[in-house]
Amino acid sequence: MLSVGDIVRVCREMRRMSQEELCDGVCAPGTLSRIENGGQIPNRKTFEALMLKMGLPPDMYPSFVDANHLKAYQLWYEIRESMEREDFDEAEAMLKQIEKIPKANKVYRQDIMFSRAILFRNAGASGEEMLEKMKEVMGMRDDEIDPLNFFNRALSMDDLNILNSLAVSYYNVGECDLGIEILYGVKGYIEKRIVYYTAISPTYTMVLCNLSRWVGRAGQHQEAKNLAEIGIKDCLKYGRTTNMPKLRYIRGCALAEMGLKDEARAELQLSYWCALGINRPKVAAGAKKASERFGIPFL
Repeated sequence: MLSVGDIVRVCREMRRMSQEELCDGVCAPGTLSRIENGGQIPNRKTFEALMLKMGLPPDMYPSFVDANHLKAYQLWYEIRESMEREDFDEAEAMLKQIEKIPKANKVYRQDIMFSRAILFRNAGASGEEMLEKMKEVMGMRDDEIDPLNFFNRALSMDDLNILNSLAVSYYNVGECDLGIEILYGVKGYIEKRIVYYTAISPTYTMVLCNLSRWVGRAGQHQEAKNLAEIGIKDCLKYGRTTNMPKLRYIRGCALAEMGLKDEARAELQLSYWCALGINRPKVAAGAKKASERFGIPFL
């Protein structure tokens, strides 16, 4: 069975990358050398960043860690899924489990704090409180990330999710242009730096949801429509349905604002039925209200 270091080294050599190219923005050259030589086992975030930089899936990590790390990894994956579905009670229950696993608090410290911040927001935290929480989460990295200048850094999926939530926090306290700028940066990073899209698709479509909604509010309806369409195609390609109703809702509203009422009606109806199909009644209700607001009730 291949060791951690063997996996990293073989993948790097197959990609014809030097150690310096691979470790740039992820870890020190000496650290990568020790990993490949078997002298050091990388934590999950480092391994994930190395895999994503090579355009490879990060989800082989559980194959070479101990039982506690495997259990923590599986729980964290399920927490991500719960957050994506907005099932916050389930996420809370699993967070309590992961916090009891030996050493998990250290390895998943930033992830746990990030999840707690999202639950804090769901419980009614103000925009200002949430922004401070997200700044605190961002500050937990060993190497600070500039939210407006991170293209040449190696970021994990969790880093990108945190940047998305930081942008939302800025937007919600009235710093709308800053929130939009951060998310355009995240969008560009995913499109140009991430090769393995299956794992990153939920983050990408959420970014597109936020961006398309925000530019639509700013009156940029064609841009909102274009961004929503990119997200819809991604959902269909990778079979991720969670954000589909929101994206169709945003596209429908953009079409209505552009005067294309027949197309808007069809899109809002799709949003309504998609939302009901995955048990998102609030989104379904929003689609129906939007159709009434634009004077284009469902057929």
